[in-house]
Amino acid sequence: MQSIIKIKGLHLMYKIIIMEIYKTTNKITGEYYIGLNTTSNPNYLGSGVEIKKQVRKYGKENFTKEILCLVTSSSTDENILRKIEHAYISNHIKDKNCINISLG
Repeated sequence: MQSIIKIKGLHLMYKIIIMEIYKTTNKITGEYYIGLNTTSNPNYLGSGVEIKKQVRKYGKENFTKEILCLVTSSSTDENILRKIEHAYISNHIKDKNCINISLG
């Protein structure tokens, strides 16, 4: 998404980056994965080892993706997003259905 700011005849164009924290859930097993995505790709289900195994085994059609948090920025600084991701995973990692292996 691009936005234009007009300040007394001066036009500034900048790009807004939309980053997300998401939860991908296996509809068959109930297991889920929490991750981050800096491209807002709706087809992206995750890059963790376990989620990749499950997608291969059960097929993409058996997963849902829920957006937990959206972060907008005019830069691609992922530090903020990673901290938010760590907080979400920390709250779920002990859940037996959470297949995250680490905090991110």
